[in-house]
Amino acid sequence: MKASFLRAALVVLIAFVVAGCGLTLGGAPALLNPPNEATLACAASGSQYAFVWGAVPNAQTYTLTIDANAAPYPNVVTVPTTSTTASVAATMLTCDATYRWRVCVAFKDNPTPACSGYWTFTIQPAP
Repeated sequence: MKASFLRAALVVLIAFVVAGCGLTLGGAPALLNPPNEATLACAASGSQYAFVWGAVPNAQTYTLTIDANAAPYPNVVTVPTTSTTASVAATMLTCDATYRWRVCVAFKDNPTPACSGYWTFTIQPAP
């Protein structure tokens, strides 16, 4: 009985300390745009594709990764940023191809990033 009471008291104490320091336990970012399984128009050279995700409390940096959507899933683009948006030049992605993307977030006091799941998108063939 005493041990369970002490454990419960410790959990409450930790929660108050974390809340009092303004810390929140962050999670993986929520992907927003392009939507999962989206079909994008083939962009002209000089254009960009926009990627958007939700903010994570206490995030220090985000890393957008775009991979080919076929095994062995080679990385095509990696964009580190402190923002919740990133633009990728049209010349970095091939028209008539399918890709997968995700965002990982890093925290100042935790070297292990939290990553979203993968979403896919297809770029239409060139006109």
